[in-house]
Amino acid sequence: MYIVQTGTVAVIGQKSGGVEFHIANLKEGDIFGEMALFEQETRSATVRALGEARVISIDKKGFLRRVHEDPSLAYRLMQQMSQRIRRMNVEIARLKGKLARERRSFKENRTAVRRNSPSPHAASGKRAGKDRRFEERRTKFYSLAESA
Repeated sequence: MYIVQTGTVAVIGQKSGGVEFHIANLKEGDIFGEMALFEQETRSATVRALGEARVISIDKKGFLRRVHEDPSLAYRLMQQMSQRIRRMNVEIARLKGKLARERRSFKENRTAVRRNSPSPHAASGKRAGKDRRFEERRTKFYSLAESA
């Protein structure tokens, strides 16, 4: 785990394909890398200094020793983690709302295109194929019936 003593650092995420995106800026007193104290998973982000910055690192053993000496350290850590989760929940809700609006707009546009198409089934290739086969069978049936 790391604690920013001075300066500012940027938390950078990475999408598939190597595209980076900004997650947050951390300043004096903020922590990062705390998840490594609890689980041995791959890191979820990269942290880069924005100019001059000083950070101190705390390993798991040192963290547990410090928590034993000062239990409020664990409380402050949980407080910061809780705030991050709350901010992420707000962001997820915002993105879900945006996605729902985009989906609704897409459906409305698709419906308008279908209404304005020359044939009611022109938008559906599968339906057009069924209609064509039905017409072929009907023509064949009537031609057989007339010859009988």
